[in-house]
Amino acid sequence: MIPTIYDLAQAARILGFSESYLRSKLRDRTFAGMKRAGRWAMTEAQIEAAIESMCIDARPADPPSPSGLSALPVLECIDSLSETAAVQ
Repeated sequence: MIPTIYDLAQAARILGFSESYLRSKLRDRTFAGMKRAGRWAMTEAQIEAAIESMCIDARPADPPSPSGLSALPVLECIDSLSETAAVQ
């Protein structure tokens, strides 16, 4: 199957970049591309690879406290003690 090829303007629009920014990323080989008749172009697979290379994994959830307690009840307790002390 012949891949779909996008010229620089089309690829930049898909990626949400300016043409000059994408051109610089192709030139410094941050993203894969090809030259067709002296002009930059990208296949659909190369555009998808560029998108993947910009993705970062989500930070994992904080591990549970070793004591099994969260900090929230402790803070609520401290707040209630402060309020009690202010009343007295």
